[in-house]
Amino acid sequence: MDEGRRFNRVCFQEHRKGTILYADQRDEVNILDLSAGGMRIASYRPIPLGEDISGEFRVLPQGGPFFVRGRVTRITENNGAWEAVVQFDRVSTIPLG
Repeated sequence: MDEGRRFNRVCFQEHRKGTILYADQRDEVNILDLSAGGMRIASYRPIPLGEDISGEFRVLPQGGPFFVRGRVTRITENNGAWEAVVQFDRVSTIPLG
């Protein structure tokens, strides 16, 4: 089945944690999967569709964090958690100002 993806994605067996900021909110989230163009995260609060977010994530335990800016393009409820798809606008290894 063709999902129209432009980039390969990495799914994690064990969720990676991160922090996102949006609309004066700060949430700890789990990264469910990741690609060069975006990610799917799980949060205990719904994030509004179309919301701009920024975040800091550490994917590899021995590696440094990476920083993103993006927009929520899909949000669904799944067993009491909210899964959001975020399309990246910017990704960096240094904090985004």
